[in-house]
Amino acid sequence: RLDGGDPYEIARTNAVLGQLLITSGKSIIGHDRLLQAQATFKALGARRDLAQLLTFRSRLESQRLP
Repeated sequence: RLDGGDPYEIARTNAVLGQLLITSGKSIIGHDRLLQAQATFKALGARRDLAQLLTFRSRLESQRLP
């Protein structure tokens, strides 16, 4: 658990960790981390980081389609 630090850095860590978890097959935990990062990026106005995260999520969704 990542508590008590810089919210932006925690969100960046959650984003990277979420991506790693998803690509290693632990998608439920990974998606939770991505959602946490997404909420923080949005609250902080970190548009570039939010856009990168949303692009990753969009690519995941497109891979699931037949």
